[in-house]
Amino acid sequence: MPLYLIGTTTWQVAEDSTKAQLISSRSSSKTEATDITECVERRVEIPDATTDQAIGFVGADGLSTNALALFIQSNNPITVKINGSDTGLPIGNTVGETGTLMIDATTITSLTISNASGATAKVTFVFPGA
Repeated sequence: MPLYLIGTTTWQVAEDSTKAQLISSRSSSKTEATDITECVERRVEIPDATTDQAIGFVGADGLSTNALALFIQSNNPITVKINGSDTGLPIGNTVGETGTLMIDATTITSLTISNASGATAKVTFVFPGA
């Protein structure tokens, strides 16, 4: 049975946090049938001063193959390297504020996380695969 990948993104720019003076608002939603047949969700804590900690998602209690998409959410700033990249993708800017990364339509074979935020990062991963 194929699963459906459903994503919604909204960006808003305002003069203050109450959104009273909204300057711009854009939203996009996408729903599509995919080759995804399984999905794993995992929550981990990444201690401060961690560099390139590998996150497993294939094998025991994980996917039977590579991930075909990726969702990561962290309560503290972290850096993610995908498929052995030399350059990390930053997630989040401020300690205590949630940051999110979503990637679809790609094959993910490895993932490492670094945390230099000054606090432990509570991270949620969702790995759909086939």
